[in-house]
Amino acid sequence: MNQTREDAMPQRSSPMHSPAHGYARGIEARQRIIEVAITAFGNLGFDNASTRGIAKLAKVNLGSLRYYFGSKERLYRACAEHIADLWEGRLAEFHQRIQAQVEASDQSREQVLQITRRLVETILDHLVIPRRPYPWVMFLIREQLDPGVAYDILYERLTRRFMALWSGLVGRILGRPADNEVSVLKTFCIVGQLFSFDRNLYTVKRSLGWDELNPRRLTKVKQVLWQQIESGLAGDALPSAHPE
Repeated sequence: MNQTREDAMPQRSSPMHSPAHGYARGIEARQRIIEVAITAFGNLGFDNASTRGIAKLAKVNLGSLRYYFGSKERLYRACAEHIADLWEGRLAEFHQRIQAQVEASDQSREQVLQITRRLVETILDHLVIPRRPYPWVMFLIREQLDPGVAYDILYERLTRRFMALWSGLVGRILGRPADNEVSVLKTFCIVGQLFSFDRNLYTVKRSLGWDELNPRRLTKVKQVLWQQIESGLAGDALPSAHPE
């Protein structure tokens, strides 16, 4: 994306003219524009998606789009904030649930490994379900590959928290702080292996001559993937259990 990212922390992109003064139609139109724009930006990227095309698909005129957002960049930021609004709370709840599982265990290396394995398998189940990627997923992937004006918004509100969950688990297993360089780098290795199946699922099936990923085959994938992850977490381990 040919955009320069601001150095300051991202500010929420409020509409140029707020439709919140009791005008339900204005609120609905703004929401519709954002939903259409997420799909357009996710599929085409910032440079190739046009505000004219977005306005047409959202069934508003170009003047209305400019009225609510002012510019293409502000619309793009609003899309990022919308995605963060949808997923920030869910991610926090997920993080709390994992933390509760850790705290309810004896926090030994074996227990934390089992919690991590269940997390790996749960995420893998969701990643390999045959489906067209959600537009917001494509939006996120594009920002990861080519950071632009929405990157800081998505990183601070979603990516950083997701990685903190993982590095916390990895750090416990390694006996290192969550923000230790080794903990963070190994976290990226694990997450990268997981998401590689989402991006290369068709290649995996074709390479193995599989017509589908049935439960038996998925179990095999989980076993092999976990063996890779577990071997990467060997060494620097916690003791069998915390001392009394």
